[in-house]
Amino acid sequence: MKTASILIAASMAGAVAAQKLSDYFPECSISCLEQGTTSATDCSLNDAVCFCVQSNYEAIYNAELSCVLKACGADVSVGKSATVIDEDGQFSTWTN
Repeated sequence: MKTASILIAASMAGAVAAQKLSDYFPECSISCLEQGTTSATDCSLNDAVCFCVQSNYEAIYNAELSCVLKACGADVSVGKSATVIDEDGQFSTWTN
């Protein structure tokens, strides 16, 4: 589960700079990332500040997790380098 949260957190941290989400994330995850973000929060897909609010991060994570794992499988879900938000709210880099 921790590895899936890496992909999800990456969607939040990287979305603000992304030209297209598919430039940064597997195509199989895009609809999950979009649907989870818009259904769980008032955040727009390019608002990293909104994603960094702990309650929004948790809501997005909970909304997207099962969809991303089902759509992409564990191998794809964890096969990326990502900037993540750790349990203390700090950014760190994870590479698989």
